Amino acid sequence: HETAQRANSPGAPEIQARRHRVPDIIFEEHQAQKDDVTLQMHRKHPAADGAPVLFLVHGSSFSARSSYDLQVPGHPGHSLMDAFAGFGYDVWMVDHEGYGRSSHTESSSDIACGVEDLKVTAEVVERETGQASAIYLGQSSGALRAGAFANACPERVKKIAFAALTYTGKDSPTLIKRAERLEEWKNNPRRVVDEDYYRGVFTRDVTGLTIPELAPAAAVSEMEQRRRQRVQRHLITTCVPIYRSSHRKKYCVRH
Repeated sequence: HETAQRANSPGAPEIQARRHRVPDIIFEEHQAQKDDVTLQMHRKHPAADGAPVLFLVHGSSFSARSSYDLQVPGHPGHSLMDAFAGFGYDVWMVDHEGYGRSSHTESSSDIACGVEDLKVTAEVVERETGQASAIYLGQSSGALRAGAFANACPERVKKIAFAALTYTGKDSPTLIKRAERLEEWKNNPRRVVDEDYYRGVFTRDVTGLTIPELAPAAAVSEMEQRRRQRVQRHLITTCVPIYRSSHRKKYCVRH
């Protein structure tokens, strides 16, 4: 379940780096298994071996690629993966359970669930890179996931950085507003989302902090990740074995 391609292939935005530019950045996809949950992992790294590992942890609204590898048409430079891979880091991230192209379950994908995700993905990172620990950066609830993971597995974390950390959330207008629906969410851990929901993330608290093109690009990206997850799940669950002479082959058949 691994693919690799050049991140600077035709159509991909040019990688911008302030300190230096690494000409060959490789993009890979990996999968980690957490019991019966499949977690989709994404990686961008220089062609040379031995780059320090940076693991990006997404928050509660967007999956990994929409958060950290967003491509905005006509506006390059919004991918944090591209930026840090350009600085010479081996950059990893994962779609947490219920997000992006990972398994969608009945779980609310809470902080404890995210810690378990990071435990199994750390094993994949070590297998692929030989590095047992990494630098972690978490944003919003991703910061809570990363922090809880560092407490649970300190030997896995070299350094840690938090962005938009909610901490206790005391007196936060957004969390006070959300608390009005707390009982509803306790009874149903799932949220119905669409493209308008993802656009609204950029205007629900304050407006004018991003270029106008970013919100629709993020919304389209997130819906595309969900579409790909549905197709991927369908293909996996409809694989049937077909036997021909002495060779056993497995073909994916879409019903």
